[in-house]
Amino acid sequence: MISHVAGTVAEAEPGRIVLDVHGVGYEILVPPSPANVPPPGTELKLFTHLNVREDSHTLFGFASADERKLFRLISTVKGIGPKIALSVLGHLTASSFATAVSNANTKILSSIPGLGKKTAERLIVELKDRIVAVASWSSGDRPPGPDTVQNDAVAALLALGYKQADALQRVQAARSMLGKEAKLDDLVKASLAG
Repeated sequence: MISHVAGTVAEAEPGRIVLDVHGVGYEILVPPSPANVPPPGTELKLFTHLNVREDSHTLFGFASADERKLFRLISTVKGIGPKIALSVLGHLTASSFATAVSNANTKILSSIPGLGKKTAERLIVELKDRIVAVASWSSGDRPPGPDTVQNDAVAALLALGYKQADALQRVQAARSMLGKEAKLDDLVKASLAG
């Protein structure tokens, strides 16, 4: 098992990072978010999960051990593979996900690409009793950064019923207006006003 990988970013795009570790490039799938694309040359450590299948070995990477734990929990639901679990983490924070499951909010869950209404309902049924520990996780469990604030702001707009593309566009416009150091509350307010 590969627990974590630390190295220099060689390539990055939403959903995929190549880390150079002493001359070996590890391709790692990460939660797909434009805000999670570090520039080449950045030193980075990712907590990993190796998914072994008959036809492939895929490495998934996460900013924290708790995020990896949530990925593994979501992956236990019948009909949800690792790529859909990764998509969930790219669109909702751990606390937003826990809230959506606890409140049986299929609208938020089914707005995630790859997750339909029936799968969202199955996810709620299978995880509702197991999500209690996750509810205490928050974005504070990861190192704070502009990408975390932006992701949390997008999650807040999704919770209010905005579509993913519209929420992301509003938050990015508010971020460019307020600057990269904007706090979450200010970013959400500016996104709603825009």
